[in-house]
Amino acid sequence: ARMLLGRGAPHYGASVDCPLAADPNVARAILERLAKPRVGKPLRVSKERRGASQDLVLDVRNMGHIAEIVGLQSARPDCGRGALRFSAGRTSNTDMACVHGPLILTHSGPAPAADGTLRMGVYTFTVSVCAVKFIGMNGEPRWAKMTDKSFMKPDERREEVVSYVKKALRGARSEMAGMAFDHPLCQKWAHLPAGSWCLSDGDAMPAKKQKKAKTGN
Repeated sequence: ARMLLGRGAPHYGASVDCPLAADPNVARAILERLAKPRVGKPLRVSKERRGASQDLVLDVRNMGHIAEIVGLQSARPDCGRGALRFSAGRTSNTDMACVHGPLILTHSGPAPAADGTLRMGVYTFTVSVCAVKFIGMNGEPRWAKMTDKSFMKPDERREEVVSYVKKALRGARSEMAGMAFDHPLCQKWAHLPAGSWCLSDGDAMPAKKQKKAKTGN
C-alpha cells in the first residue's frame, strides 16, 4: 500500500507483488497478524481452492483497520499518517491520497497435501489496494472510475473515507498519532460538516475573492 500511494491516485484494485512475503509460513503469519486490529473483532483469513491451487485471502474494509495496516506514520512520517499521504514530497503539490477499502491481501500457491505438507511450486503474495485523491486547493475527492460499479459507490462509504481524512487533518499538530504536520486544508476543509467534501471557491481562493471585492467584479 505504501508503494501504491507513491504511484499517485485515484486507483481501484491496483495490485503489487510482494515476493518477500511469498514463503507460505511467512505469508500465513503476516495474514494472521494483520487480521487482528487493535480495536474490534479479528477478521477471518479465508481459504479458496482453485483446482490444485489454494488462495489465502484477507479482505479489509474498515478505515481504522486499513490505517493500521498501511501505517504511513511509521514508514514515511514526513509524508503520511495512517492511510493518508498528506505530502508528495514537493511543496508545490498539496494534493493528498488516502487508501480505502477494499484492501485485499492474497497468498497463492499449490494446495497443501492432505496431511498439511507443503508442495513444491510457485507461491505469490499480492496486495490489491484502492486510493482516492484529494485536490489540495479545495479538498475535492477524486474517486477511481471503477468505484462507480464497486464497493465504494454508496455515498455513506465515501463519507467514511472523507471523515477519516478530516479527522487526521484536525489532529495534524498532535504528535500522539505520529509526527506533527501541516497542510493548507487543515484550517477550513477539515472542519466542514459531514456531507460537505469541497471548499467553496471563496474559501479555497480567498485572495481571488478579495481582489474581486475590491474591483467590484
